[in-house]
This record gives sequence, C-alpha cells and structure tokens, in this order.
Amino acid sequence: MDGTDKITLLFIIIYIFFYLIFLMTVVKFARSLEKDHRARVVDIVTIGSIIYLVSIISDIIKINPVTLSGILIFIYGFIILIYYKFREGLKESK
Repeated sequence: MDGTDKITLLFIIIYIFFYLIFLMTVVKFARSLEKDHRARVVDIVTIGSIIYLVSIISDIIKINPVTLSGILIFIYGFIILIYYKFREGLKESK
C-alpha cells in the first residue's frame, strides 16, 4: 500500500466516523417520536446508511455493492426478528 492509498483509507475512515456521529444524532432525535414512528425512522435511516456506506466500501473491497447491501439488510432484518421473538418469549415466560 503506497502513501496515496493510506491517505485515501484514512480519509474514508474519518468520513465514516463523522457519518456515524451524524447517524447517532438522527437516532437521538427519532427517540422523541411515537414508538411506531420511531422504529420506522430508525429502520429507514439504518437501511439508507447501509446502502450508502456499502457504496463507499465496495470501491475498496471490489465487491458488488448490491449484493453486499442485500446481505447486510437481510442480516439487519433477521437480527430485528430474533430480538422481537426473544422479547416475546420473555413475556410468555412470566
């Protein structure tokens, strides 16, 4: 890796860091919404962030951005499903 690649990678890491700070700020504002609207806003922002960040990362990794976005969105949805089923099981066990 030459000097230009290191500078580019550093710039991308700094950019992603500030983007994540912005994302956390948006989620903080979304917490003040009603529960249904809050979940919808957080989901849409998360999916948009996945698509956006994958477009940046795909230039570095040389992978199809649509494939990587689809996999990450599926994993995100699956984690949400597992979380709610876990909470449902906890409520039933009480």
